[in-house]
Amino acid sequence: MAKMRKANLVKAKIGPQIVTLMCDKPVYEVLPVKKSLKVDIAGMYIVSVTGMNLADKKKKSFTEKMTTRMNNMVSDQSEKSKK
Repeated sequence: MAKMRKANLVKAKIGPQIVTLMCDKPVYEVLPVKKSLKVDIAGMYIVSVTGMNLADKKKKSFTEKMTTRMNNMVSDQSEKSKK
């Protein structure tokens, strides 16, 4: 039964060495592929991710920037008119 259990293994480059580490499923789902980040390690076990911005850093297109800017301007004008 123990042979059929799937372990969450991560291959990580720590300095010049490539090491295989274990982690929990929630931590495994958060880890990005081929990115540098800081983690808390207890022996061969990744406890948590510390140095990573979990927000999606997608570049906004020109139209998205302009729509958000216009929405902000409209909301500011509506707040001024209420005063």
